[in-house]
Amino acid sequence: MSETTVRSGAKHAGFLHTIGQKIRAAFAAYRRRQTLHQLAAFDNHILQDIGVDRAELNATINQEADR
Repeated sequence: MSETTVRSGAKHAGFLHTIGQKIRAAFAAYRRRQTLHQLAAFDNHILQDIGVDRAELNATINQEADR
């Protein structure tokens, strides 16, 4: 195998790794938004039972919206 082939293979693997990281990051952001949306649907009593403050939840939702 020539040196050029080895180098281009490394570049190709690096590119695929970068694409994989971007996809994982996008999916993680989607899951965070979905979780926040589901928590926001609960009433205050349920949120208190699980230890989540409505004000903190709203602040987190606003932070996610700013991203």
